[in-house]
Amino acid sequence: MAAVGLLDRLLAGSGVERSAVVGAGVGIPGPIDRRTGTVAQGAILPEWVGINILQRLEDALDLPVFVDNDANLGALSEVTWGPHTGISNLMFLKIGSGIGAGLILNGMPYYGNVGITGEIGHATIHEHGLVCRCGNRGCLETIASTTTMIELLSRGEDKPITPEDIVRKAVARDSATLRVVDDAGLAVGRALGNVANLINPEVIVVGGPLAGLGELLLDPIRRGLIRHAVPVIGETTTLTMSSLGDRAEALGATALVFQHAGIRRN
Repeated sequence: MAAVGLLDRLLAGSGVERSAVVGAGVGIPGPIDRRTGTVAQGAILPEWVGINILQRLEDALDLPVFVDNDANLGALSEVTWGPHTGISNLMFLKIGSGIGAGLILNGMPYYGNVGITGEIGHATIHEHGLVCRCGNRGCLETIASTTTMIELLSRGEDKPITPEDIVRKAVARDSATLRVVDDAGLAVGRALGNVANLINPEVIVVGGPLAGLGELLLDPIRRGLIRHAVPVIGETTTLTMSSLGDRAEALGATALVFQHAGIRRN
């Protein structure tokens, strides 16, 4: 298994004995049914659905393993390592090939009834829009995911562009890229407005591979949020880009292990 080889290389490279490892934290791009520990329908990698990732990794690594959705880990990282350690109500929104949200409510990660929370990417934005991988139409992911942006902006290109290309072209003020980013941001803001009306978060943190866009993405999201949220909620909700970059989910996985092992962060 690739994870075993990666762990061995990391230990060898850092000079750490295996006996010093207290556990492994794992984030996956999909919901986890907490009743069974299996990956639930809706994962970006459909071949993982029904697999008990935790059990497989524990058997392979011979270590305690703690698994969570990557957006949930992003939220945990923000209140553990990021600038939001004193925040009790926070949403971490990851915009990537899928769109998901992790929730911290009243100071604790929120998992709902069976663990399937934060599936904001499947909020309906256009009732008669494109068919989503979940089977519904017009979901946020069909409008604002990096997959959709890449499809739109790769037309006429020799090869598909990457999320890094989107950031680069938007910063260079490419008009088509700015339009796609603006449309995506407004759709995200609309979905966030509905969620904010329900849970009234203090902070919404945006992460994922488009974080380098900064205000180019935050501005349309903010406009959509203010337009669709109750005015006082829109005005008092802080919207910001993650300062943890592409480390957010990994840092959240570390925090998850430390929590279960009873280790306090410094």
